[in-house]
Amino acid sequence: MKKTLSAVLALVLTIALLACPVLAAGDGSGGGSGGGTKQLQVVSVTLDGAALEGAEASADGVITVTFSNGMADNSEATKTLIAVKNAGGEDMMAAVSYDPAVKSDFVVSFSGLEAGAYTLVIGADAKANNGTTLGKDYTVSFTVAAGAEAPEPAPEVKPEDEAPATGESKAVFAVAAVALLGVFGAAWSLKKAED
Repeated sequence: MKKTLSAVLALVLTIALLACPVLAAGDGSGGGSGGGTKQLQVVSVTLDGAALEGAEASADGVITVTFSNGMADNSEATKTLIAVKNAGGEDMMAAVSYDPAVKSDFVVSFSGLEAGAYTLVIGADAKANNGTTLGKDYTVSFTVAAGAEAPEPAPEVKPEDEAPATGESKAVFAVAAVALLGVFGAAWSLKKAED
């Protein structure tokens, strides 16, 4: 009986350990609280994948702003606090969007900038899910060279490259749960039969 029970328990533990990575993977759609009490900071500001500070940009580009905390709860208000300004302080009407897949990223798209100096400004009141703010304006300077051309567009992401849908994760969880219940039921039946 002890050997049978040990074998069943080993099988249950093996199944549980195999199911854990699948269940932990998920699709990243959880809301999260945005970083506990951690003070909001700007982690990085990149232009087409490279650091923006001091960069020489083309007339068209895409800037990614990554914050230290989750930003979903205040994304609409924060979008209004992010701007590209010229040397005279005029807003250059860049399009700002929030990336819900990453939860801490904003994407700033600009086009048709003339040669000159520019600054990306993130307002001090940008607020994380946990209520902390930057506390002061965050600025990054870059230039647009005369005759600069727009970069080649990034390749499209194919549907098969995307993460599994939430429904697929739930289905895997359901199968794992049914398998575990079956193993427990078999173990219980064996124990009853041997008693």
